[in-house]
Amino acid sequence: MAQRGDHNVVVEPFESSAYRSAQKVVWRYEESNVEFNYDRVFGRLVASLRQAPLFIKDHAYYINHLATPEFLDSFTHSFIIRHPRDALPSGHDKWPDKSLKEVGYLEQAELFDKVVRHTGVIPPVVDADDLVHAPQAIIQAYCERVGITFVPHALNWNENPNERSIWHQQLAKTTGFVSTDSRYVTIEDDERLKFLYTVCLPPYERLYRHRIKV
Repeated sequence: MAQRGDHNVVVEPFESSAYRSAQKVVWRYEESNVEFNYDRVFGRLVASLRQAPLFIKDHAYYINHLATPEFLDSFTHSFIIRHPRDALPSGHDKWPDKSLKEVGYLEQAELFDKVVRHTGVIPPVVDADDLVHAPQAIIQAYCERVGITFVPHALNWNENPNERSIWHQQLAKTTGFVSTDSRYVTIEDDERLKFLYTVCLPPYERLYRHRIKV
């Protein structure tokens, strides 16, 4: 979406609301800054919408409780999912103490249900494996679903050697959608991951049934 050039892109605007505001929903950090409160961040996003088309990527567990009619009507919602056999070890590698809430599968399914109930329409669901294996077809179908023009050149980007986020190190080395062969602990090797996998697989499979197929 950033490569398209016709949208402002905001990555996880509600992260600080969830973790560092006076209205936090995850108690990982001590910080409590009212500047990050949900109402303030939401107001800034709505103001930005008046200036140019806006694409937001965020985690469902940051905003699931925020899904009022006003919030749901402010955006066109879509979902990206990833099989827990891949996502859980990857997250464990960075944050081995990730809570069930921070894993986010239950909250994602709940938010999906709220969108369906409010709109009466199944929102677009992109499966990460499908996206990697057939990026052009998946992105083209996604664009059709959300009502924007497909831009072929946006499927590629430049490497970013200056990336510092621990979550984006592999992305920074790529120039397009690729499958990576990362060496993480497996689900079978860790009792906590086994438990998380058991809980997270059903909501993933439920959304998977609604994925974009090409």
